[in-house]
Amino acid sequence: FHFSQRFTTVVPESCMLILLGLVLGGVVLIASKKQLYQLDPSLFFLFLLPTIVGDAGYFMPARLFFDNLGAILTYAVVGTLWNAFCTGFCLYAAKLLGIIGQ
Repeated sequence: FHFSQRFTTVVPESCMLILLGLVLGGVVLIASKKQLYQLDPSLFFLFLLPTIVGDAGYFMPARLFFDNLGAILTYAVVGTLWNAFCTGFCLYAAKLLGIIGQ
């Protein structure tokens, strides 16, 4: 992706990597009908996701980060509060409707 600057301005690298992963996964699935390995969610969340996030944070230009720090913090705080209130309201409504017990 780094060799073709014009291509990466049209299509983001992350989209192309997802498509590449889908194609390679399809090739592996077609090549071997027996599934040899099952990706465990705990493996993904404990080992793969932190390295992906760390890599993205490490290679992000510091100037862009600090220029957009207000927007980043606003989205982080508002998103966290929104999710907390929505989850709490849904759980409270489920208790009032008798879907969940004590």
